[in-house]
This record gives sequence, C-alpha cells and structure tokens, in this order.
Amino acid sequence: MNLLFFGDGWDDTWRRRQQMAWHLARRPEVAHVLYVELPLTLTSLAKFILGRADPDASFAWGRKLGSRRVAMPSGLTLATPVSVTAWRLRAWGDEEPSRGFCPGLVRALTARPTVVIATVPHAYLWLGDCSWEVLCYDCTERFDLMPGLSDARRRFYALADAWLTAKADLVLVQTQTQLQAKRKDNSNTYLVPNAVDTGRFESPVQEPRSLQGLGRPRAGYVGSINDRIDVALVEQVAQLLPEWQFVFVGLVARHAEVQRIFRLPNVHHVPRRPYDEVPAFLSAFDVCLIPHRPNGVAESQSPLKLFDYLAAGKPIVTTGIAGLGDLEHLVSVADDAPAFARGLRVAQRDSHPAQVRARRAAARANSWEARVETVLSAMCACGLRAGNRDGFGNSRQRQHAHDR
Repeated sequence: MNLLFFGDGWDDTWRRRQQMAWHLARRPEVAHVLYVELPLTLTSLAKFILGRADPDASFAWGRKLGSRRVAMPSGLTLATPVSVTAWRLRAWGDEEPSRGFCPGLVRALTARPTVVIATVPHAYLWLGDCSWEVLCYDCTERFDLMPGLSDARRRFYALADAWLTAKADLVLVQTQTQLQAKRKDNSNTYLVPNAVDTGRFESPVQEPRSLQGLGRPRAGYVGSINDRIDVALVEQVAQLLPEWQFVFVGLVARHAEVQRIFRLPNVHHVPRRPYDEVPAFLSAFDVCLIPHRPNGVAESQSPLKLFDYLAAGKPIVTTGIAGLGDLEHLVSVADDAPAFARGLRVAQRDSHPAQVRARRAAARANSWEARVETVLSAMCACGLRAGNRDGFGNSRQRQHAHDR
C-alpha cells in the first residue's frame, strides 16, 4: 500500500506523527510513505532570513534550504509545500473542505490508489482534492480546547475534527476517554496510545554537559513547556523541596504563564534537545515528572514522555491524567503539592533493580512496532469491510461518497 500522511513539521524532536510514519515506512506491507508537512510561507522565509522566525519555521527552512540535515528512512519522502502568500485556514464556516488548496500537488500525490492518514486538523483543507481507498484519522488531541486560540480558529478545529471523524474509515485515539467519545460518532474507532523506541533508552549514556555540576536529587521533565504545565503546582512543590533541583527540557511557549517557574532558584530550563539526546537527560534524573493540568486537552492525550520515562527505568510522579491507562500502577499519582512532594521523596528511593526491570518491561510491551501492527491490522479490516478481497475498497467509489 502507498500511504499519504498529513502531519506537522518533521524535525529532530520525533513526536507521535514522525514515529508512526517512520515505522510504517519500514513495514513490508507498505510500498511508500509520503509525509506532507504544513505549508511554509514566504513571510516565514523573510523572518528566517532576518533571524526572527520561530524555532519550528527556522528548522523547516534550514532543512529545506540545505543548512540542516535530517535522517529519512528508505521508503519515506518528505513534502514541504510553500505558499506564495500568507497561509490562512480558509474553511471557517463551511460544511465541506475548501477545494483548490494546492490542488496540483495533491492530485500528483494521489495519482495512485492511496491510504490517507490525517493526523492534524489542517488535513481537512487538503482532502477536497484527494481520493483514497482508506481514510485513517489519527485524532491526537483536542486542538479546539487549547488555550489562547481565536474563536475562528477554535471553530475551525472543531469543524475539522467532526468532519474527519465522520468521513474516516478508521479513527485512532489515545485514551479511553477519547475512545468512548469518538465511538458515538464512528464505530470503527480504535485505542492506539503512544509508545516508545525502547532500545534507545537501555544503553549506558554520558551525563549531559548542561547538567554537570547540578546538585541532587534531581526531578526532570522532557517535552513541550507550555500552558498544559500546572504552574502553581510546580511552584509549590519546588518551594516545599528547596534541596531538590527541578529540570525542564524543552521548548518554552511564548507568552506562556509557565515561564515564571524559572524564576525559582531550584528550577532550571534546558532548551529543546534532539530526540537522540533525550536518553542522556533521563539517565541523569533521579525521578521523572508529568505535572500536567487535568483538563480537556489532557483527557485526549497519551504522554509520549510516560513511555520514555518507563523505558529509562525511572520512577515517575504525575498528576492524574487520562493517558496513564493500564500503566497507572507503575507511577505515583498526586494532584496537590504536598502529595506530589511526598511522591518525589518516596520515588527517589524507588530504584530497586526489580522495579527498574518492571518499568522497562512495560515500555517494551508498548513499542512503536506493536502500535504500527495494530494500525495496519485495523486498516486492513476497514478495507475488507469496504468490499475488496485484497483489503482495500474502490477509490472512485470512495471519492464519490466523499463528494456526496
């Protein structure tokens, strides 16, 4: 099968979308994966030249212009469209996706029968010109509930999510809460939590230079540092444990409330690091943290960092988020500062070899290879239901139903 994969930017952080595309490309059932990023704009190019572009746009332009290199596996091609004018989401109030969004490119991409995987709401804007044999919607999170959005953008995200859920042959979700919600609108909804490349985290590594000389005990967090962090909780815990060093590794969102935690003397920030360097940071932590706010966004997310932490064998203290699933017995859950501080003290001593082995075994049972096996099986099942004995339906029939 040929896969057309609509995702966000391809960078060196390696989130769910890149992991899924990369592991699919390695499967013998897959002939080729074409990964289509969100379009870059000439406005962002001007900012990049002037040194004012945001980190994601800077990385993408650097890669596109040849000053950055990223490894691409055999069987996977990256497509980065460029828009001449400022790119805007154009389907605010429409019930169907806008036609003509880079139509030539999309028609060229879908010249052969294709399985389409949509992982971002913006894929809705491309699909007016696509045909497909199986449409898979990987619903990664509730974009419409994210803070700081305009009303128009929030409406767009809700509209795109509803359209993709209804039209998809297959919907993937990350948490039980999401599963129950989506199955009301699409019975072909499957639970596919995040996972981990376990082999990356089990070999000895050297302590990162940026942490050398930093005292212990250390509590660490790796990931996006934005408004999903419970700022008040982190501040209170850091003040309750002044002898602890708290390290947050990742990109800090602009104008986010979370920036104030770095005013505390025992809270430290390390800029976002490539995925290959994450094992070294986890190895240097005594305990790992997931201090997320338990809100609507968290209810739809399965934290990648949870599986990374387990693969590193580290004890974990977290707030009560939905994405813990059947791994909750391997973590300490605390929803207020005193309980979180107690959990850290207990977790610091929770390094018996048997406990480390149990965490790593749980991580190995949640590998990306296993997740992709689930996805491919679900795709084939949906294709068979479409009436084709080879596993996929007729693209013209699907396009006709899509137009109708």
